[in-house]
Amino acid sequence: EIFNKLKDDKNIQSTLFSYQPIDTKRFENIDDLHPDIGMNENLSGDVIQKLIDRKDREILSMLCANESIGWDYLQQMQEEEFYPYLASNKNFKNLQELYEKNDRAIDIELAANPATPAWILKELFNRDDFEINKSLAINESMMIEDLQQLQLDTRLLNYLKENETFTENILNNLGI
Repeated sequence: EIFNKLKDDKNIQSTLFSYQPIDTKRFENIDDLHPDIGMNENLSGDVIQKLIDRKDREILSMLCANESIGWDYLQQMQEEEFYPYLASNKNFKNLQELYEKNDRAIDIELAANPATPAWILKELFNRDDFEINKSLAINESMMIEDLQQLQLDTRLLNYLKENETFTENILNNLGI
């Protein structure tokens, strides 16, 4: 009942559609969809499929990056404009295919994705591209030796501080 009262309030829609569980019954009562619904980790399978079928580009972009969306839905959204969003999603299984596109925007997202294969991360690291290195610095799947190399670039220190693998290694080395 509260959901139905709040769903039409423009000031609340983004938050409501981002976090509240949405099943088919709730979805059918929504007249004006906010694109942030694609970020919602509490969507039923039927709702996900209905959102895909609507073909709203903003919502699909959000769905592609939503890590609660399963592979069966993600593969339905494999279109060129969504590749960078899919590259950021750890549930997307065709990361190597995206890497082979040789697209910088995709590579930046792959660099941050902890599910990206180690050999791809190493190749991205070897490019020595600052934007890619920012993404690599936050990726907890990176080899500690490579993270230590990134540490030499002081511009990356704030990104490295976000990386739990890196910070744990420093604390272990300090005996803490």
